[in-house]
Amino acid sequence: MARPSSYSHLSAAWLPAAICLVLVFAGWRAFGIGMADWWSRQNPEAAMQWRPDHAEAALKAAEVAVYADPKSEAVARWSRAAISAYPLDGRGYRVLADAAGTAPNLGKVLHEIAAERSPRDYMSQAWVINEALRTSDYSRAMAMLDRLLRTRPEIAHHLNPTLVSLASTPEAQPALAATLARDPPWREARFATIIGAASSGLALSPLMSALRSTPRGVSAGEQAAWINRLVADRQYGVAYLAWIESLSPEQQQYVGNIHDGGFEQVPSGSPFEWQLQDVAGAQIARARVEGGSGAESLRIVFDERSREFAHVTQVLLLAPGSYRLSGRERMLGIDERAGMNWAISCAENGQPLAQSTGFSGNHDWQAFSADFEVPAPGCEAQRIVLRRTAADPSAVSGAAMFDDLSIERR
Repeated sequence: MARPSSYSHLSAAWLPAAICLVLVFAGWRAFGIGMADWWSRQNPEAAMQWRPDHAEAALKAAEVAVYADPKSEAVARWSRAAISAYPLDGRGYRVLADAAGTAPNLGKVLHEIAAERSPRDYMSQAWVINEALRTSDYSRAMAMLDRLLRTRPEIAHHLNPTLVSLASTPEAQPALAATLARDPPWREARFATIIGAASSGLALSPLMSALRSTPRGVSAGEQAAWINRLVADRQYGVAYLAWIESLSPEQQQYVGNIHDGGFEQVPSGSPFEWQLQDVAGAQIARARVEGGSGAESLRIVFDERSREFAHVTQVLLLAPGSYRLSGRERMLGIDERAGMNWAISCAENGQPLAQSTGFSGNHDWQAFSADFEVPAPGCEAQRIVLRRTAADPSAVSGAAMFDDLSIERR
């Protein structure tokens, strides 16, 4: 009967000691892990002394060795240590793939493993993308780019040159169009950059055509960005035809030498429509105005801050010949020193073609007109702009309204 009592006594004596040992071990282990983590950012080899299986430290040590001497034996040694510590991390495979002594065929396999296991590692993905581009495997290149843009949107700007190159390469455009047709989250931001940086607006024509045939189609903003690029490239005829094709039957009713001279339509951003640009000190809007025609007129309200104004524009495509610009205007408290007018010039070289009389004062709707000539050479496209005419730099207040603008051949 004494033995159970003896065992209980021993258990009671050793239990606290065992718990203390476990706590000491756990504390030391935690301390070692913390020290390894801290050293891994500064001295990877010191981190490995605290924790030999520290994958991040081994990887950092391998990368340090690469920068010091890419052919060093230490590169392979540390990268293998990283793989051994954490085989699911692809970065160790990527470093080992380029280490001295790694056979080319093995290196390719290692790079593929790295890309598969580390989808967020830019260097791992970049190798596979470059290899796909080298072999003209554009579908795979776009698949990898799409994955990288989704997982690492913060580095998207580094991928712009590759996307621009694909957009400008006829053989690659079908793969890019197929990816864009799936409406990836990066499409809106990246596509505008692609259009602006492509080799030319004309080079994007097959891509735009392919996208228009997809269920997602091309947004008004994307179409406008492309047309603006064509105009910037002075491909006025191609740009105008592309714009006409993008209009709905209702919108086509407003097409003329000036598009939508009554300001009835919401502009899409295309240069052949009204571009109402933001400017400090002026509120530019399509609005219902008493005495205006239709539902809307153009209204500009100045608040005594605006000193320069040339922010209502449209690109025209007038054939050589004689024309008359006409319209109606209404002024509310516009000082004569801050008068305004409509001016037309050649888009290519800025050569002045016409300007209306100045608008100022305080009066109800009045008609205005101005005759002008479009020369035969060197003026394929034109630009009309509403601007301040006075040289007086003082700020302006008041309101100006316009409606029923038209250009008719004389």
